[in-house]
Amino acid sequence: MRRLISISVLIVLLASIRPVFAVTTDMMLEATACPFDFPTDLDVTCGELSVPENRLQTTGRNITLPFAVIHSPNPNPSPDPIIYTSSGGPGLGAFGAWRHLAYNFNFLATRDIILLEQRGTRWSEPYLNCPDLSMAMFENLTRVLRREDEIAYEVQAALTCRDGLHAKGIDLNAYNTLESVADLEDLRTMLGIEQWNFVGSSYAARIGLTFARLYTESLRSLVLDSVYDPSVNFIEARVPSLAQVLEQLFAACGDNTDCFQVYPNIESHFYEVIARANENPISVDINHPRTGEPVTVQLTGDDLVLGVFNALRDPRLLPFVPFVIEEIYAGNMSVITPLAQNGFASLFNTPLGIYYAVECAEEYPFNDIDRQQVVAQQYAGLENFLPTPSDPYICKAWGAKPVDASFREPVSNAVPALILSGEYDAVTSATISQQTASRLQNAVYVSAPGLSHAVMDVDTCSHKMASVFIESPASFSPGMCQPGTETLKFVTNREVLSTPIVYLIAIKLNSAAVIAIPAITAVFSLIGLVIGLRKQAAALIIAIASFLFTFFTGMVYLVMSVDSVLLGFGLPITLIWVLVVALFVSVFITMIAKKIVLSVSRLR
Repeated sequence: MRRLISISVLIVLLASIRPVFAVTTDMMLEATACPFDFPTDLDVTCGELSVPENRLQTTGRNITLPFAVIHSPNPNPSPDPIIYTSSGGPGLGAFGAWRHLAYNFNFLATRDIILLEQRGTRWSEPYLNCPDLSMAMFENLTRVLRREDEIAYEVQAALTCRDGLHAKGIDLNAYNTLESVADLEDLRTMLGIEQWNFVGSSYAARIGLTFARLYTESLRSLVLDSVYDPSVNFIEARVPSLAQVLEQLFAACGDNTDCFQVYPNIESHFYEVIARANENPISVDINHPRTGEPVTVQLTGDDLVLGVFNALRDPRLLPFVPFVIEEIYAGNMSVITPLAQNGFASLFNTPLGIYYAVECAEEYPFNDIDRQQVVAQQYAGLENFLPTPSDPYICKAWGAKPVDASFREPVSNAVPALILSGEYDAVTSATISQQTASRLQNAVYVSAPGLSHAVMDVDTCSHKMASVFIESPASFSPGMCQPGTETLKFVTNREVLSTPIVYLIAIKLNSAAVIAIPAITAVFSLIGLVIGLRKQAAALIIAIASFLFTFFTGMVYLVMSVDSVLLGFGLPITLIWVLVVALFVSVFITMIAKKIVLSVSRLR
């Protein structure tokens, strides 16, 4: 439930045994209503933290960062809560992860969970969103332009967004990891918490490492997943990392009997698909992410590389990568629809203002783009790859003030840390996460085979590990379970009939509407039964209603029990056979129902 209380009660509820620090004139803590409803089984306190926008200036405005405390049901919770401030990005805030943290981990058994929305993200004020820039990037995909024209269009849209944010009085140089870390320390201080435990994945791991560097004594432990290490030149490493993961993935398919039998030429087919699409872009029909109207996008080979890169970000999509590549190779372009639809939707869900404020200050000034392009030329088919090709040009025009070079120094201290990484992570490679762990004096490194980026998003073992580690970092043993899977189970066309029909239906109908189909049919079936008892002619109505009820109920039940990711690409072959059997059973039941109605009618 939501809790709205006075600030004094808030402090009492959240404070540790140490006295609360005095509130300064430039910081303020205020109890507020939660920005959205939490379920009634959770006890949640919400508030707002007001901090200086730019701590390097003696004068300037304050910004507002909402936070929420999910209270442990334990009557004597540990005084060191979990702190979570970002879901990655940069640009993804904390509040979107409350359900994941509250229900998938065992944190609440012994301690509170605190969510602080990172500055510039969805629930903070100001929110650095750039919807017109997202639209410009999407519009470029609906037409075939020269690369330089696409880049120029996006750069102009980015500058328009930047100027609009400036016009609102927003100091974009104040939106970076260093300021976000200072926000965390201000919140910890004002709540009177002695130490807390930081949990974060991807870009959030950069925040955690930076906090560990600057406020070591404020941390009891770190749990970091898929580390976006500030000391690594990720832009320069992007193509080699992707090439390495693709090589690993193709090798794994070759070592897997089922995958190799169906897709013996997966690697050569992948690069052939890229070359073909660069010559003749692929047309894919999707629904516009904002209007919902049908629209056709034109995807080049470089766009497909980006699509595969994004698929590798999601461990749930890993087993489908060979399947998707071979379906495209065979000319079945509809297999791209769910990937494209979800990818473009995420484009509009990321506030690009905070993304560029961070990346243009922390990454691009320290990466040699010319070197990146020289290195990329060594990888045929991947030489044009950048997650967003216009990024270097946008950052050049954005005018961000680079962070101090000390920010890029490796972090090394004695804070107990659990570092997780996925075997197939093309974003923050396992090698990088392992190097990060090696520099921390009390770090435990755990690799998750068969998984990719953000292991804790999907893996139950990693949830247990994180919970147990935070409970007792000194006695933690990584042998308690093995995250990931030793053998990646690939999906092939022997198991799935590729069709976007289920995915397209899901877009049009929500789950309640789908479930309503058999419910409505059941009502008509009962009505038909009543009529059938009075009129022999209604036997046909009974038969039809019985058939529809049985078939649709069985179909909905079966479809809902299948992995939703798999249904995005098609129907399982086994499910199709089950549906065929269900069809015959439905016909049989219909015939029996008809005979019963006829018999009852004769008796009357």
